[in-house]
Amino acid sequence: MKAHFLIAGLILFSFALLHASDDRKPNIIIIFSDDLGYGDLGCYGHPTIRTPELDKMAREGLKLTQFYSASPVCSPSRASLLTGRYPIKNGVTRVFFPYHNEGLAPEEITIAEELRNLDYHTACIGKWHLGHKEEFLPINQGFDSYYGVPYSNDMTIDPAMKLSEHIVLRMDMTKEMILNINDLEIENKNHLTPLMENDEVIEFPADQETLTKRYTEKALDFIEENKDDPFFLYLPYTMPHIPLFASEDFQDVSQRGLYGDVIEEIDWSVGQILDRLKQLNIDENTLVIFTSDNGPWLTKGLEGGSSGLLHEGKFTTWEGGVRVPTICWWPGQIQPSTVSSELTATLDLFPTLVKLAGGDFSGHDIDGYDISPVLFDSGVSPRSEMAYYSDERLYAYREKAWKIHFYTKSPAAKKWQGEKHEPPLLYNIEHDPSEQYNLNQSHPEVVQALIQKAVKFRNSPEHVDITIEVVDGTLGYEKIMITGSINGAGTPVQMYDDGSNDDKTADDHIWTKTISQIPVNSQYEWSLVEDGGSAVEFSLIASDPLQLKVDEDGNITGSTKYIIKGSGPDQVDITFTVTDETKSFKKIMIKGTMYENWTSLDMYDDGSHDDKVAGDHTWTRTIRDIPIGATYRWGCSEDDSIKGDIWLVKGTNLNFTLGADGKITGKSDYIIPLDGE
Repeated sequence: MKAHFLIAGLILFSFALLHASDDRKPNIIIIFSDDLGYGDLGCYGHPTIRTPELDKMAREGLKLTQFYSASPVCSPSRASLLTGRYPIKNGVTRVFFPYHNEGLAPEEITIAEELRNLDYHTACIGKWHLGHKEEFLPINQGFDSYYGVPYSNDMTIDPAMKLSEHIVLRMDMTKEMILNINDLEIENKNHLTPLMENDEVIEFPADQETLTKRYTEKALDFIEENKDDPFFLYLPYTMPHIPLFASEDFQDVSQRGLYGDVIEEIDWSVGQILDRLKQLNIDENTLVIFTSDNGPWLTKGLEGGSSGLLHEGKFTTWEGGVRVPTICWWPGQIQPSTVSSELTATLDLFPTLVKLAGGDFSGHDIDGYDISPVLFDSGVSPRSEMAYYSDERLYAYREKAWKIHFYTKSPAAKKWQGEKHEPPLLYNIEHDPSEQYNLNQSHPEVVQALIQKAVKFRNSPEHVDITIEVVDGTLGYEKIMITGSINGAGTPVQMYDDGSNDDKTADDHIWTKTISQIPVNSQYEWSLVEDGGSAVEFSLIASDPLQLKVDEDGNITGSTKYIIKGSGPDQVDITFTVTDETKSFKKIMIKGTMYENWTSLDMYDDGSHDDKVAGDHTWTRTIRDIPIGATYRWGCSEDDSIKGDIWLVKGTNLNFTLGADGKITGKSDYIIPLDGE
């Protein structure tokens, strides 16, 4: 009888434990690597980097093959992960540097804040990069504690940062040197990164070889301390962002070199965390997500990673810049060895995790979706589209299998400037993940449909910065005012410079100011007055009135460089160089015409000077007594008989403008092409 009561008691006790476990909120760990490429893990196809722990994590969990970061660069990608909002909404559209005073706005709501409100213990261990000023640090963004580097490991300390009384100073560094860090000449100074705890710098420069190891130790301590309560651990590794460092145990162990060493140490770290969860018997109540902030830094060569079959990498909105390796692990909840090609993103982590924790995100203006059906293999992803931004500009848009590129850049091919495509490029991403075959000509109807659907994401900036340069041809004004008004609305916009800034005095000839808070899609007229109190307008070389327009992408059309007419030098010397690739002309004539009054200005060279004969390829002459502040058009003829213009490689409309200081804006070097060209 006692045995029956004992068995019954054990059954009831076990049921109570099971019920309690069901009621307990899940622990959540996000592991965020830096610049890890889609092809850098063994389970994503890398042939020589060994990642047994991450491969095992994938076998025991879910591997996502179409998971996107919200940005191809550090700060915006991190802000979007934590807020569930596109960079254009959360305000973090560019990478922060130590000289910036900005960061993720305190009014933005992070995953950590939501989970802490749901009684979670929260910690950030690793790279933050969302503002290093006190109000932007993790401890003021929902995290109970912080340990790590405040930004990328190729950025040095801000001398204004708070130093701990017990700071560890390495490499013969002193506090006085920190205060004067910007003036010190130190090799690889930008690699001297501060290590912080909460809001203080505790080590400078950080020993980067041990960062991954120390992050792991701190993470294990946090898990141990909070094993009996729900916790949220955000673990953004510093690596494999460049410069690369690995601890002694992981140096020279990978066939892939130092980059492989770094990844294999990260793999070890993940294994340590998963093993500890199992040892503490909390693995079945812990969701772990491993992913990357953006694609690999391809321009760094062997120091950068691999995009695998994807095109391009970091800085770009090609697939290699934003599609990242992602593994989700939750024993007993996520089916082992699951692979999903559902469309998902870091934006989706906020609503998914808050819901799993028992919270409600319905009142938040977020861009993410609850992707629990994908995690638990119970349905499809609610996400059907993705917008891709570079800074504030919408570069690309995807709906289901189709993706269009409005703009592209390819740093790996040394094309850093954004190239606009009209019509946009079109790819079927599921058929062609490498984005090799542009289908915009064969599917124009798809292009037009996607253009219309992308309109809602073309959230061009509410304001733009416009820099206006004024050349003071009189060399005499210490103060100037540029006044502008929006056409139709009459809204005044002013740019005032009193000459008090460095390099802005009268004799430096040029004032430059940036005007903020100018709405887009309006036209503006600008004029100049001598100072804030003068009503006398200057006469300007540029067109009258001076107009510009800002389009929805923030592009400026019109003139932003003005020249004040003034006395200046009476004459200037202008040297023209004509390269004669035909080697046949003994005499040339450069003919010039001034636009304003059609004054003819000639430069004649008869080839009689030293080093100026035909075959030496170059004639150079100096012209004097040319008025300042006008635009000129020049052409060439064979000699003074003017038998006909010689075709020039740089075109027939070779124009330049003379500034008051005698500087030339435009072309003054001409090339005569070879015979027959």
